[in-house]
Amino acid sequence: MSGIKIIERGQGSELLRKHCKAIGVSINAIRDLVDAEQEQVGKIRKRGLKDRIDEIIGEIVDNMPNGAADVPKVDHAA
Repeated sequence: MSGIKIIERGQGSELLRKHCKAIGVSINAIRDLVDAEQEQVGKIRKRGLKDRIDEIIGEIVDNMPNGAADVPKVDHAA
């Protein structure tokens, strides 16, 4: 449970499930991203957040049917 009621129950949960299914992303991956951000609430420095997000996104890509072929290239330096 992410602690965000709108994505845990009712129409919000149904909408999240629908969109996750449409794009082939696990609902647990989205919850993990939300949890990673929530763990940082109130902290001035968000140490480890980018690494955790990269880890979760990496898991999403690894679990995609075509792997990274479906993920557009992004220039992080831009």
